[in-house]
Order: sequence, then structure tokens, then C-alpha cells
Amino acid sequence: MERESLFKDRSFSSVIANAYRAQTDYIGKILKASWLPALLTGVCYATMLILLLPDEAHPIPSLTSGIVALLCAVAGLFFFTWAFSRVMSLLNERPRRWNLKRTIIMTLNLIVIYIVLAMVVTGLLILLIKVMGKDPIHILFDKMWVLPLFVLCLTLLILPFYYITMRYMDQPDVRFWKDLWGGYKRGLRYFGFIFLTLFVCQIIMALLMTLVMMPFVILMMAHSASFWGTMLGDAPDMPGYFPILLWATAVAVHFVAFEIYTYVIIVTYLTYGSIEKQEADRRERLLTIHNTDHERENPIH
Repeated sequence: MERESLFKDRSFSSVIANAYRAQTDYIGKILKASWLPALLTGVCYATMLILLLPDEAHPIPSLTSGIVALLCAVAGLFFFTWAFSRVMSLLNERPRRWNLKRTIIMTLNLIVIYIVLAMVVTGLLILLIKVMGKDPIHILFDKMWVLPLFVLCLTLLILPFYYITMRYMDQPDVRFWKDLWGGYKRGLRYFGFIFLTLFVCQIIMALLMTLVMMPFVILMMAHSASFWGTMLGDAPDMPGYFPILLWATAVAVHFVAFEIYTYVIIVTYLTYGSIEKQEADRRERLLTIHNTDHERENPIH
């Protein structure tokens, strides 16, 4: 993506529209760059699903299955990181190895930050419940509003990180931890813009993912109905090839889902570029005002 097309002051609707045009223009390059890691991501997560899926012979997964599934999850995260870095190489036009290294560092740092933020939000919710004079254990597990409130608070806290991550992936001189607080404050300054842009983007993604996930959901519903019927005494009625069909469907769904997810990456990247342009214009206006005030206070005779 050309640098001059990135740093433009765009509205949220312009970001959404330009991201769509960029994805359609780059679709061939995106598929060429990301197909292998995206496919391997699907293989890992589909294998993890099959290992953890209960059946009449093994209602509870074995310890071995659990360990192998965990290894698949870790491998899937790495391949997803690899695929993400490939897409970023198309956007920021930097070497693939550079993007992969930065993406791995960013991912590990974000995992730590999200865990800490989740613990903070949980602690604040427990404190709020205690202030209300209620039993935290009873409220946390019995009240339906707790989980949505937890997710909402955590989502709002991590919104500025969409700007931070793209800035880190785009600018070589930015250091993740050193520039974290400054980037977070800037993200808060444009919180409304980030929220509105990503909110519309996620609505679009939800509609697309619903269609993409439909074959997988249908197969999972069939498996669930067969499993519980068997547990209640019915004869097994699923064909022997069903696990292979489910695995292949899961791989295909994960692959297609990632290629659609590249739209979110482009939206986030353009959002970052728009914020950078607005910040540059803001600094220029402040400098102009400062120079004007200085000239008024010190007129040249």
C-alpha cells in the first residue's frame, strides 16, 4: 500500500469504504502471501477441535488428547501470527522477517497485557459487588449481567491498543513498552473514532462470519444431537466418515475466515493512518497558533 494513501484524514465511513476497495484490489496478493499460514492455522485448530470433541466412546477427552490439543492451539497461534505478518508486509511494505519478528513480540506483549487487564476488571467488579453489599461468588456465577459487563469493560479498555499495535507495526523507531503509555493516551484521544469505525467493521464481519460458519455450525449441531441421543440410549447414527468431514469443514472455514479477517486488519491500519494524519495537522495548527501569538507579543518594528 502506498504511504501517501495511508496518511489521510478520513471519516469512519471513508475508512470502511477504502478498506473494502483495498482488500478487493489486493485480494490476489493477500491470498498469495497468506494462504499457507492461514491453511496451517485452520489445520491446527480443526485438529484441536476433533481431539476435544466428545463421542460415545470418549465422553470426556483423555489427558493425552488435552495435551496434544494444547500444542495444536499454540501452533495455531504461531501460524496465525505468521499469516498476520504476511498481510502486514503488503500494507507497510517492510520485509517479511521484520514483520514476523514484530508480530511475535506484539502478540506476546498483548497476551500479558490482556491477562492483566482481565484481572483488573475482575477485581473492580468484585469490589463493586462488595460495595453493593452482595456476595461476589453468588453474583459472579449466578447473575447474567456480570459476563456482558466484564466483556464490555475489557473491550473498551483494549480499544486504544488497535492504534498502538498498528503504530508499532508501521514505525521501526517505535518501541512497544517505551511508547505504550503515549500511544494509549493518543488512542484515548481518538477513542470515539476508533470505537465507531471498529463497531461498524465488526457488524460487517459478524454478518459475513455467520454465513461462512453456517456449514460448520450445522455439522456441530448434528454431532451434538447424535452424541446426546447416544448418551440417552439411542443407537449411534453418524457415518464413520463424519469426523473427517467435520475436520475438513473446520479447516476450510478457518481458512476462509482468516482471509475475510484481513479486512479488519486493513480497517485498523487505515484507522491508524487517519489518526496519524489528524495528529500531524493538530501539531501544525498548534505551531501556527504559537507562532502567531509570539509575533503579536514581539512585533517587529
